[in-house]
Amino acid sequence: MSRKPVSGTAQVRLGGRPVGVLEFRRGGSTFHYTDDRLDPQRPVLGQVFEERRVLHRLSVGLPNWFANLLPEVGSGLRRYYMAQWGDRHLDDARLLLALGEDLPGAVDIAESGILIAPAAAKVSGERMHLSSLAGAQLKMSVIRSGERLTLPARGSSGELIAKLPERTFENICENEYLMMRWAAAAGLEVPAVELVAAGRVPQIFDTVLEPSSLVYLVTRFDRGAAGVKIHIEDFAQVTNAPPALRDRRRPTTRSQLRSTNSLARMASWSTSDAWWRWCSWATPTLT
Repeated sequence: MSRKPVSGTAQVRLGGRPVGVLEFRRGGSTFHYTDDRLDPQRPVLGQVFEERRVLHRLSVGLPNWFANLLPEVGSGLRRYYMAQWGDRHLDDARLLLALGEDLPGAVDIAESGILIAPAAAKVSGERMHLSSLAGAQLKMSVIRSGERLTLPARGSSGELIAKLPERTFENICENEYLMMRWAAAAGLEVPAVELVAAGRVPQIFDTVLEPSSLVYLVTRFDRGAAGVKIHIEDFAQVTNAPPALRDRRRPTTRSQLRSTNSLARMASWSTSDAWWRWCSWATPTLT
């Protein structure tokens, strides 16, 4: 496969509305925000674009906000895509374009003719997982089909996220399920969750799972009825943190501190605050 960097442009849309253009050049990229900022009906793409009304340029890779839409480098899902396309050095630009139809939230990247050709894929396109899920834990987006769980068709979104067991963190699925049930018992609003046998989920990864091992299922809060996309951004995007520092440090730049302070002012502390603080300390930092 050619290692020439991606070049050209791609349209960024939010809820189907064009809001900007990503320009790829010489291994780097620039995001041009093009939506009408004076339009009262304008949807908000992200906090960083409200605070910095200038070009978002990176000499290598993607602007942080877009890079945080993708599975982390070294994650199981990233390794899966590297294997399917036979590319051990799969870069963020190619991966973003390949998965642009099903990204977290309501953002999508319009096809531009520079997608990765899946000639080296080990499975047919119908059986490939083509949904981008950020974070490090091995996971997939799935839909219910009777008692079975299947992959969504290309261009469609799953209604559930299935998180698989990790050898490094024993009982990680059971732990996350317990934390969510505990949160519900404390009166917090949480999505529907369940534990299912590993034999019910598609076996697309090279990880060998015992059929009796448990997989954690959680309803996607960024997908509504009939697959309607609901826009969200995570804290790494809000603070404009690079993916390599995701969940690993406190905000330090002026922009990150300003975003974090804004969120803190908006927060309404409750009696559940102590519970959340304990959970942030007691649970692994896999997302």
